[in-house]
Amino acid sequence: MTLRPASPQRRTRQGVHFFINNKGHGELELGHGELVESMTRMHLIDGSTSSPCPFNYIQVYLCFIFLLCLFILQIGCKPSESKILARVGSQTIQASDLKKIFSKNQSHLDPELLMDTDGIMVVKKIILHQLVERTLLLQIVQEKGVILNPGEEEDMRQRLQSGYPATELNEMLRKKNRTWEEWLQEERERILITKLIDQEVVSKIVVHPKEIEDYYRTHHNEFQEPERVHCRHIVTDKKEKTESLLDLLQKGENFASLAQKYSESPEREDEGDLGFFGPEDYPPFFYETCSSLKKGETSKIVSSEYGFHLFKNLDRTPKRITPLQKAKASIEKKLREEKKNPLLQEWLSQQYQNRKISIDEEALKKVSLFP
Repeated sequence: MTLRPASPQRRTRQGVHFFINNKGHGELELGHGELVESMTRMHLIDGSTSSPCPFNYIQVYLCFIFLLCLFILQIGCKPSESKILARVGSQTIQASDLKKIFSKNQSHLDPELLMDTDGIMVVKKIILHQLVERTLLLQIVQEKGVILNPGEEEDMRQRLQSGYPATELNEMLRKKNRTWEEWLQEERERILITKLIDQEVVSKIVVHPKEIEDYYRTHHNEFQEPERVHCRHIVTDKKEKTESLLDLLQKGENFASLAQKYSESPEREDEGDLGFFGPEDYPPFFYETCSSLKKGETSKIVSSEYGFHLFKNLDRTPKRITPLQKAKASIEKKLREEKKNPLLQEWLSQQYQNRKISIDEEALKKVSLFP
């Protein structure tokens, strides 16, 4: 900073004016008379003489240093959103980054976790860890040249928009506290990180045929398929209407035709065909009712929270053991997932060791998540 006399037109009532000079540095501009008057009131110099006289420049200098320190402290004590919490290589993670993530995800957190200091600190550490890891992985994405091709970008956009009319999409984004562009960028980064991990970790996983055979032999119970039934279904919202349909069926009307005309369930387009299903595919009463019917038999009316139902059994398959040849793909996928996590952690650990990463725990403690 530079000390210089102030021009009369730029003096302030307090005698101190802070501005940016043409080099971009902060300067203090001091009004001589106002500074003396101010210091006299503070009894830092003797202001008792009525006639002009020289004063102690050492005292003036010390007073200036005192005022300057107060000024710096005032600026330093203001909460700053740009406070650096962590460094990952040349990139920084700031308090504002952490608070932004918290704001977007606060509604998903357990409120009790945010009621005490320890719980809040846990949340801050988790968010900061995620930010550090994401920053690290995105740096590697860039270094490795991992990109989304135009087709992947378009598929991503269509997938995010699917099932949402424009008004509903905007409302959903509002509830998630995100803009469309922010959502796109988050998903883009997620896909890039997934591609990176597939390239650097998953592609190196090897599952040998003997491992698949051993798993099949030692987990035989997992490959027992329950009995499955094949049924058609009709549902309406009124018991009287369902009773009328049952009466028509008993008189010889075609179940498939009535389902297509009168059923209020999605499978009406398929003439009420539910396909083959097991105990866990639909609400429990679907399987319980259909498995109790003989092939070609129609059920009595079944009431539920969804309405009033009729079922017709078309076929069934008995319990059986899935053969190894058919189970191979699912076993290999499962074994790959089991091997992926330890390999991923080992790979991540190496990446952390190869980077200069620092976290300011004291700065993290001072971050307030709430306004």
